[in-house]
Amino acid sequence: MLHLKLFEGFDEPMYQQIDRQDGMDLIETRAVDMSKKIYDKIFSFPFKKLRYKYLKEGDPNANAYVLSSITPGYHFVDITTDKNNIEIVELEDEWFIVRVHGKLDKIQTFTVGSSTFKCDQLDGLLKLLTDISV
Repeated sequence: MLHLKLFEGFDEPMYQQIDRQDGMDLIETRAVDMSKKIYDKIFSFPFKKLRYKYLKEGDPNANAYVLSSITPGYHFVDITTDKNNIEIVELEDEWFIVRVHGKLDKIQTFTVGSSTFKCDQLDGLLKLLTDISV
């Protein structure tokens, strides 16, 4: 008999900080083209002191962070606030990689400079954005 495990993964964190290279590896191997629907959901978030936001297309030849193009020909979100720049890339299975460049002073464990996070679904992404007070 096949047993289904209900509520699997509810004890897992909604997001976690990861190594920059691990984030780039996930982007290179699992990135998908972000839809306008996901973009609209992200921008329903009440950002503070937002300078600009847009859905940006990556460089099809890029395999690393080059000239603000971090996805291989796919759309991703680029956000600039008064304190930092945030890049959000959608992965397969509703995961997101978030790269934050700038100061993160809301949560003590996050480092100043550049931080990379892996978020589980849109809820995890919005929780991260809330926790880092963007």
